[in-house]
Amino acid sequence: MNVDFIAGKATSLAYDRDRFYGIAFELLLFLIERGLGLEDSRHIYLMRHLMTHGFFLIGGLCCSLLAYRLSRSRGVALQALLVLVLQPRLYAYSFFNSKDLPFLSMFMVSFYLTYRAFRMETVGTFLLCGVSVGVLANLRIMGIMLVPVMLALRGLDLIFGSRAQRKHVRTTGAIFVAAGLGTLYLLSPYLWEDPFELVTALPTLAPRPADELPPQFIPMWLAISTRPVTLLFGVLGVTLVCSRSVLWAREALGNTDLRFELLVLACSTLPVVAAVVLGSRLQDSWRHMVVLHAPLCVLGVYGLHWAGRRGPHVVTGPMPWWA
Repeated sequence: MNVDFIAGKATSLAYDRDRFYGIAFELLLFLIERGLGLEDSRHIYLMRHLMTHGFFLIGGLCCSLLAYRLSRSRGVALQALLVLVLQPRLYAYSFFNSKDLPFLSMFMVSFYLTYRAFRMETVGTFLLCGVSVGVLANLRIMGIMLVPVMLALRGLDLIFGSRAQRKHVRTTGAIFVAAGLGTLYLLSPYLWEDPFELVTALPTLAPRPADELPPQFIPMWLAISTRPVTLLFGVLGVTLVCSRSVLWAREALGNTDLRFELLVLACSTLPVVAAVVLGSRLQDSWRHMVVLHAPLCVLGVYGLHWAGRRGPHVVTGPMPWWA
């Protein structure tokens, strides 16, 4: 339907009840299918499996690079990659689930680019970060939550930064917003008809069914669907972030790794809060909340690093260009 609308064969998407579901990844798969002339269903499925799994591995790579930047430890970086990739449920989904898993993978990419943006403080990194957040919000509208979070962090930099730094902060903040919303607009044909439909898209998840899910639904499925080692280090990471933010509150407000940890912690709670407040319909599993694995694995990095910070694999030299 979106391809027909883009090509001018359809005049409107208003009749499409699924128009708010992003096409950034599905359209890519469709174009590859058409470009390669694939008609046999087996070949189409194999191509989709390959592309979806490949993007999942890219998300895992970004998770590993982020762990390396945060810990400066090759061992922690490798363990962070394995913790994400060797989740049996996620690994199976990474072949056939072309909606929830690309969202999870893009979340990892966005986390990594966000960290680089705040560490490097260049126009280019904030532009790239904005583009990634735009793609993320297109894949699932829930990804838009990174926009106000990023603006809040830029606001803190305005408050605590020097007068000379404030102009740069305002510039990079404006570039991030323009890149993010611009990318979301370009990838969302339903916005071409009416940009204000973005407001309509926010609460589009269907109302919760009559047999309302119990409050423990999400944490229960999280617990029984996740490897114990991931839960253990994730809980340890959450505990460390909370305790450090209390002990070093001033540091948590500045442009530090601790503040980034709080950003990740917020991203582990906001999807759940949004689902409860908006009364979202959830599948009979936690498929719609599989994105929680992204912040859980990043928080697990802190737990891993704290548990093995005296290990032999700490890097003391300069950060390599590829990280």
